Amino acid sequence: MIKSKISKVFLLRLMSNTSFRALRICVALLTLLLMISCSTHTEVQNAKDNSIKSTDDVRNSKSVMALPSEEQRVKQVDNDGKNEDSSLLSVPDSAAQKNPTLIENASTTSEYKAESIILGRYSIDNPHVQKYAEAIITQVDSKTYNIDLNTVIGESRNKGKLSGKFIIDSGVIKFLDSKYADVSLKFNDNKLIVSYPDKYKFGEPYAEPLGTYYLTETSSTSTDGFLDNLFKSIKSDKQLEHNVKVIADNGTQLILVETLGADDKTIIKSDLVIYDKQKNFNHLGATLPERWDQLKEQLKTYDFWNDAINYALKNQYINRYFSIYLESSDAGNKRTAARGNNWLTDQECFYVVTGIAGKTKYEINNPEGRDGGSILIYEIEKSTKEAVVVHAYEESIEGQSLKTLDRFKVDRITGNVKSQYEK
Repeated sequence: MIKSKISKVFLLRLMSNTSFRALRICVALLTLLLMISCSTHTEVQNAKDNSIKSTDDVRNSKSVMALPSEEQRVKQVDNDGKNEDSSLLSVPDSAAQKNPTLIENASTTSEYKAESIILGRYSIDNPHVQKYAEAIITQVDSKTYNIDLNTVIGESRNKGKLSGKFIIDSGVIKFLDSKYADVSLKFNDNKLIVSYPDKYKFGEPYAEPLGTYYLTETSSTSTDGFLDNLFKSIKSDKQLEHNVKVIADNGTQLILVETLGADDKTIIKSDLVIYDKQKNFNHLGATLPERWDQLKEQLKTYDFWNDAINYALKNQYINRYFSIYLESSDAGNKRTAARGNNWLTDQECFYVVTGIAGKTKYEINNPEGRDGGSILIYEIEKSTKEAVVVHAYEESIEGQSLKTLDRFKVDRITGNVKSQYEK
């Protein structure tokens, strides 16, 4: 409109006066018109550029705006003052107990093929939020798969469930049951990521079957090499039975591999493995008490939170402590207030260390001991109001003391186990 008016004025003046002065006015007005035109074009272009940049920022922010993963949420609790000596039963407050999940936008799901679906068992095993969940992926026929996913939340025993058949349609995973139409499944390396909008409820409070599940066992027909390479990294026969637990994942995964005995299925060895962003396996070795301090320092360099490190090193002891806690809770026994500091009994402390219930002393033959054999003995050496010390030592068959293996101090309240080798 401004350009049109100026043009009309210019023409009128040019027709009424042909003097040199009019010519000068003509040149001046033409220059003004040119400046206005250039300025208008620049503003429009800048507006377009800003609009495109704004759109890109919104697109890029989708992954950042996701709800925090379990690891991130518990790490925040840790940063707010929790340390490895605090009670392992500490649970984040109600604001922090949002459904622990890693939400992925369904529209960004990769194009899948049949070989993308890894059949087997996936799990979450995280005592810091007392969430235990398992997803089993099976194949129904050449085109159809099934997921059976169950969750349970610690003391409340709240449960969640998601079970249904799905197919790959034009490279996209789709459920056959319409109630799961907005549920997204994403397979990524050793991960299964389950997400859906907040309006859907497939579980009781805090037990929604959302989150990142990790491959722990593959079916006999699976051709996936992840677990094969994992077992190879610790030099363990893949034919043996293993418990695989991803303890933490901040881009680099901290994996605990427990090797079970062929006969009694007891844990004969526990190994820690780092699985990095370049998909390399780094075996850190066995989680022996005399190596706990060394392993702690190594794991801190990967920026894992303190409780994750503690759980990785003392997994068996922590799980036994939780079993006592949950069993007591199920029985309606909230012993803490009634018994003061004496939350765990002597026998329970002994169980946390050895896995042997109802005893304060236990002996086992050790055929690999000195002079054709010896006896391994665990017994309570000291009991105070705050803690119990369990002495582990070796004795000859004739009863001669050979050597001390370890002294484990168990905190009666937190259940924390400290080896004599720890600082």
